Amino acid sequence: MTIAGRITLSTVAVILLTALVLALAVDFGIRRSLTRSEFERQQAFAERLAADLNGDVRGMREDAAALVLATPAAELLTAPGGAQRDRAKDEVLRAFRAELAAKPRYLQLRVIGEADGGREVVRVERSGEGEPVRTVADANLQPKGDRPYFTDTVSLPP
Repeated sequence: MTIAGRITLSTVAVILLTALVLALAVDFGIRRSLTRSEFERQQAFAERLAADLNGDVRGMREDAAALVLATPAAELLTAPGGAQRDRAKDEVLRAFRAELAAKPRYLQLRVIGEADGGREVVRVERSGEGEPVRTVADANLQPKGDRPYFTDTVSLPP
């Protein structure tokens, strides 16, 4: 091979190697840019979900506070029995059924007393979103006194 042929071959090899390195660098840059863009998109999505969840939790807290204030739940827990307790229970059940009917995402509302091992006093529920609301019979009410949500709550100041 002549010197001119060797120089031409060397020049072509250097150009091809340079083109390959440049293509790899551009590909890496594009992938990195897309990954960063995808990360930012996912981060924005997660932030929107967190904001929605915080809003839902705030709304649930407000609903719980409103139900306690709007119903004779405290009277239901403290009434000795008889007509006064029955009236309080009926009012609480009526309010709970209305709340579940108005809020299809809620599956269950209940009042749990401290007496009798933290047994439920009333419970209104549905099996899934859009399902009918039903009142749980007294015989099917459950003790919840060992659940962290109960023990943590009763240890709080009024």
